[in-house]
Amino acid sequence: MADTRLWHGGFPGLNVGDLILPPTGSGTTRILTAPEGAHVPPGHVRRDRVHLTTERAAAKAYAAAYPDGALYVAEPVGDTEPDPDAPDRSIRCEQARVVAVYDPCVRWAERGTRWLQPLFA
Repeated sequence: MADTRLWHGGFPGLNVGDLILPPTGSGTTRILTAPEGAHVPPGHVRRDRVHLTTERAAAKAYAAAYPDGALYVAEPVGDTEPDPDAPDRSIRCEQARVVAVYDPCVRWAERGTRWLQPLFA
């Protein structure tokens, strides 16, 4: 994935050069992972990691799930590892840096169910 564009969808208002922090660093409670108490393998859900994907549509779905979330092109900062949910399309990293703001406001009303399809593909 080194030469591939990586996407992140989430918190709005970031600019080029800003860091994208994981939930443990940003304090956000808006995440799309297994709910508390769900049975998942140890280490599968990591709130101390930022997720980046090669799939723009999947990142846009995450942005749409956040009120007026944004869609970014980003690069990993720190250690990376494959995302167990999509190891061929997604990575987890300590932080990420915004390289470009692709869509600064993915509105909830534009979301529709078609944006959720990449999450389950």
